[in-house]
Amino acid sequence: MPLMNRLLQLLLLLFIIQPLCAQKANILQGELVSKKFVETIPFEWVKNKVIIEVDVAGVKRKFFVDSGAPFAISQDLQNQLNFPVLTQKQLSDVNQNKEMIDFVTVSDVRLGGVHLKDIPAMVIKEQSPVLACFGIDGFIGSSLMHHLIVQIDLENKQMTMTDKLKKLGLRRKRA
Repeated sequence: MPLMNRLLQLLLLLFIIQPLCAQKANILQGELVSKKFVETIPFEWVKNKVIIEVDVAGVKRKFFVDSGAPFAISQDLQNQLNFPVLTQKQLSDVNQNKEMIDFVTVSDVRLGGVHLKDIPAMVIKEQSPVLACFGIDGFIGSSLMHHLIVQIDLENKQMTMTDKLKKLGLRRKRA
């Protein structure tokens, strides 16, 4: 009987742990709805930062383009659009200050004519000085950009996006 009790305890433990493991969010989800496209949009060059206009579920706001960051939206935008929470994560900074951060599923994102849907995004808390300083509502980061091939033309202040590398017309010597 003790062996049977141990097996039941082990099974019960597995059933308790399994849902906790399933709560981990994969931020590289979502879908690129647009197909066979080349889209060029203008951007602002402010203090060495690329800023573009983004349509998030019908609301137009300005975002940084930062391939080193995840896709992120402001708390203000989240409060306005109320996207469903995918998960919460405790993050800590270099000073070991800890904070719970929401990750939400953004139903609809449009970069010019490029349409993406169900993209996970980190919600940036209101007190972010970066958002306030630049007047932006988030970051177009790697968790969204992995769906796209992007070329940035600083001279003409344009960002070109496509789903096929050949469509950019790059020459080997200059690429």
